[in-house]
Amino acid sequence: MKPTELRVLALVASLVLVSAVKAEMVVDQLLTQYQKAGAISFDAMRGEALWMVESDGRSCTSCHGADLT
Repeated sequence: MKPTELRVLALVASLVLVSAVKAEMVVDQLLTQYQKAGAISFDAMRGEALWMVESDGRSCTSCHGADLT
């Protein structure tokens, strides 16, 4: 690899890393804000169960489907 290519690769890798760290910080801030507003701790299994609950003949899956992937 040429030195210029290595520099570009290093720059791109750095930008990706910084973006990932920044995104994680934003998510953590939002979770803290939600918990201060009264939300209980977040749990994917509990969220999935809520997604499937039917109320008045409808559930989230009625419009969005059951596949959460």
